[in-house]
Amino acid sequence: MRDVFASLILTAVLLALSGCARYPATAGGNTAPARTLVSEITVLGEINPGYYYFLAIDTDGDTGDGPVPIVTGSELGNGWGTISGLGPNDPIVEPPFYVMYHNGSFAMFRDGVYVGRPFRGEVSADRKTMLVEIDQLSLVAPGAALPPTVQLNWITDEMIVTPPQLIGVRKQYDGFGPSGNTFLFDVPLTVTQTLESGVGVSPEELPRDTTSIDDIDMIHWRVEVRLQTAT
Repeated sequence: MRDVFASLILTAVLLALSGCARYPATAGGNTAPARTLVSEITVLGEINPGYYYFLAIDTDGDTGDGPVPIVTGSELGNGWGTISGLGPNDPIVEPPFYVMYHNGSFAMFRDGVYVGRPFRGEVSADRKTMLVEIDQLSLVAPGAALPPTVQLNWITDEMIVTPPQLIGVRKQYDGFGPSGNTFLFDVPLTVTQTLESGVGVSPEELPRDTTSIDDIDMIHWRVEVRLQTAT
């Protein structure tokens, strides 16, 4: 298994030294990409840079599987997230794309490799809401075709646990749904739309028993697909 945890820590340290995580809404004055994916969460407490916040995205186009938290067990993989629904015994497989917020900085990873920062990453002034906007082309390798849909989940963790540290210790975490395992199974990338907890068929996120830490307890989420139109 790759030493994913060491890679995450090194990247987080480098980003913390290189700059602040809060960017203006114009993303530094850069022109918005033609196709972006925006997502935000609100927590019961405040966004805490000492904890871990992951926007995890499955890009295989299969609505039968998607990103879910890793909680405890003898095989912990990267220590925070895997893809559920892959078949017998659900092997530990890291989400192919994710954005991590930790130590005050945002970082994007594709296939386990750091690929830069998202187009936009913000923490609100009251530190209760976090927003990430990514160029859809970042989801796949250069030249590769985008999938028609993606599966998405936010996973928040008090810590990352990888073997052999603390095996069997049940950490506190959160994710979509009552147990954190209800990923959004079908987010089309070719249609401008907004999905939001508590709106339409999506249930509201409520404080739950998976965590007593308010700073990682999600109470609301929103996902938006933005497509620029030619003028």
